[in-house]
Amino acid sequence: MYEYSLDAFREIYVKSIVDAAKDDELGHRLDNIKQLLTDNVFNYVCLGLFEKYRLTFVFQMALKILQAAGQVDEVELDFFLKGTQSLEKAKRERPHGWLPAQGWEDLMRLTQLSGTFQPLADMVTQDEAAWRQWYDQECPDRAPLPGGLDKSLTPFQKLCVLRCFRIDRIPQAVTGFVSSELDERYVSFPILRYDDVCDRSSSTTPVVFVISPGADPATDVIELGKRRGFTGNRLLPVALGQNQEAKAELAIQQGITKGVWVLLQNCHL
Repeated sequence: MYEYSLDAFREIYVKSIVDAAKDDELGHRLDNIKQLLTDNVFNYVCLGLFEKYRLTFVFQMALKILQAAGQVDEVELDFFLKGTQSLEKAKRERPHGWLPAQGWEDLMRLTQLSGTFQPLADMVTQDEAAWRQWYDQECPDRAPLPGGLDKSLTPFQKLCVLRCFRIDRIPQAVTGFVSSELDERYVSFPILRYDDVCDRSSSTTPVVFVISPGADPATDVIELGKRRGFTGNRLLPVALGQNQEAKAELAIQQGITKGVWVLLQNCHL
């Protein structure tokens, strides 16, 4: 479970306000702040996430932004996340054998959400060839929906339709959704750059490295110190272990009073 403190977010928030481009026009100034805040939150959080969770996070971030702008319906979002919740099968029989059984149940639920989706079941039943051709494509998420739906549905509504037919393509479709609704840079996840990490920290915000066995960031931290003017007695490395507590506490105290860096290693000991 990932947790981010309010203090951490507040620091990002304040830094974004300070660093955002100034503008005499209030609307432009607010846009600059929102854009930089979005970038900073994205970069900050992604560096602390495992790769497999990053798309989920950035999709959630995109949804929150679009919800605030009134561009994502809550009922449609609930359907996308859960599908049909009914334990009873739909009264209308699945018209074609190639349709996924669960997908048809979801589609019947989707047709009940709003008038926008109401004709879907009839369209699929009556125009099997077009829907089968779309369904059989390797990347249906990149192809136009049959029956002119590609022009009448919002990008998120298209995700809801795709969910009913090809749920296996949802990760790729979500990637395209984030790229088109926000920007493609939000699906190109940041790599670890120590200079960036240093810029996001402060004198009261330590940097903690959670590393895998065999990894050692000490060399990179020392190189970073050289670039930032923290060498010699301005960088105090302490390898923790038995009877090293007092030495570590002294180094931290020196860091507080003299403004030097303290590098604590083997913190699990």
